[in-house]
Amino acid sequence: SPNQQVTIGGAVQQTGIYPMGAPHLTLQQAVALGKGVSNVADRRNVIVFRNVGGKRMFARFDLVQIQEGTLPDPDIYGGDIIIVDRSDARVFLRTLIELTPFVAVWHDFQ
Repeated sequence: SPNQQVTIGGAVQQTGIYPMGAPHLTLQQAVALGKGVSNVADRRNVIVFRNVGGKRMFARFDLVQIQEGTLPDPDIYGGDIIIVDRSDARVFLRTLIELTPFVAVWHDFQ
């Protein structure tokens, strides 16, 4: 079921829908399911989409700071969609990202 799957897209080696294998993963573990980030990844801009109370929400994370241990590695749940930004991203996603604070606050996605 979608509740046991996570979708990984954007600048990862292998995009797709992956079984969780656990009730939740961390963001780094989830990115590893997609075989890690690709060479065009902007690791400072990782967006996670999540349904919260029937609303589509998103939050922005900095994988560099997470890997350095200066930010916590957030939990990822079944049904989440993770998009690793590309350093050559199209304008839409780039604009969405630039308007979003880094803190793990979940925002409405219209």
